[in-house]
Amino acid sequence: MKELVLFFQLFVDPDAVIGQDFAVVMLILYAGAALYMADFYQLVKQKSKAETLAILGIPCVVTMMGSALAALMVQVPRPGTEQILSFSQALGSEKLQAKLVLVTFVWMLLWAVCYLLQRKRGKKEVIRWVISCIPDAVCAAVIIFSFLYYPVSGRSLFFVTSEWVLWVYLYAVYFLCCKIVLLAVSLFVRLYSARITCFRWQTGKHPAAFLHRYFYIYQSAILRNVLLFEGGLLTFLTVLLVLEPPLPDERGDVVMIMAFLYLGAVFVIATATVPIRKGLRRFKEWGDARQLKELFCREYFTQDPIAANEDYVVTRHFLVDVQQPAAVYYWRDLQNVGGWYLDGKGKSRCLYFHKAGMVKFSEAEGAASEAAFQYAKQWMSPFLRDNPQ
Repeated sequence: MKELVLFFQLFVDPDAVIGQDFAVVMLILYAGAALYMADFYQLVKQKSKAETLAILGIPCVVTMMGSALAALMVQVPRPGTEQILSFSQALGSEKLQAKLVLVTFVWMLLWAVCYLLQRKRGKKEVIRWVISCIPDAVCAAVIIFSFLYYPVSGRSLFFVTSEWVLWVYLYAVYFLCCKIVLLAVSLFVRLYSARITCFRWQTGKHPAAFLHRYFYIYQSAILRNVLLFEGGLLTFLTVLLVLEPPLPDERGDVVMIMAFLYLGAVFVIATATVPIRKGLRRFKEWGDARQLKELFCREYFTQDPIAANEDYVVTRHFLVDVQQPAAVYYWRDLQNVGGWYLDGKGKSRCLYFHKAGMVKFSEAEGAASEAAFQYAKQWMSPFLRDNPQ
């Protein structure tokens, strides 16, 4: 492992002058980052736009800034320079080249895990995913081929070919490592953004307190994302300022920057959690909030639902859109059941509620929403309103 670390240290040169390849490298890195963000969007896309933006926002900024820093701090020397000789000598070791092949396996593993964990994909999404991975596959092929050449010929490929071959190889390693970092970030973001379902309400727990935890933290990734990124950054900067206070003439500027960051965090949390606050406020609009919250917890967490799938849950008194934060609808608030109509995205139909507004179902959700519409039509009859199942 030490040999591998020393090899990668040859790439890092924070004091290097911007080279001739800077513009090309920057262009390639940003093109790769753009393809990655397109795939990342499909991987983490939520039904709620606010939740999707909360998940995407900071990783997107970090990716773009990281690409710029990589282009500035990581240098691949051109052929004919003394620096490239260091790479050539290091790659004379078959053991090192074998370890670099493991880098390709790490990429394959991360790619496979990200692919398997994603939601159902359409044909266009699959094609885009494959196209975005072709450059990475080419880089992996270059690394594997150079390693296989050693046992076949008995010597390193870079001892018998032009330095330009080594130059291409180094860029293959460089770009593949960048994609590994991006895929690792993607996997990490998806894991900590996943909805937490292991915590369930139990009889005796305070329903209001539990619902606040459930909707703000367990079900929605908005607050977790903000707290992780903003909280981590602000905590680090605050501790740094305490340990190393700024000079008196810089103190005013530092205070303004920290105040801006803290206010920004508060603004993001306040804006991103608007749907959750609205959802919880509806219980009070429907009647006795405490009683209705307890009724919801009992039906949703402890009783078998009338119908349930990954998108919607139908209980005796409530409809829950699982993919939206705090999207709970009270059947007694139902006003009308709409039919199919055409909109810009195809066919849709809606359920109309007096206080909670409408719930829109797309044609793609037809099978998932069928049970909700059947129960809604029953609720329109006075008998079921007075005698719910």
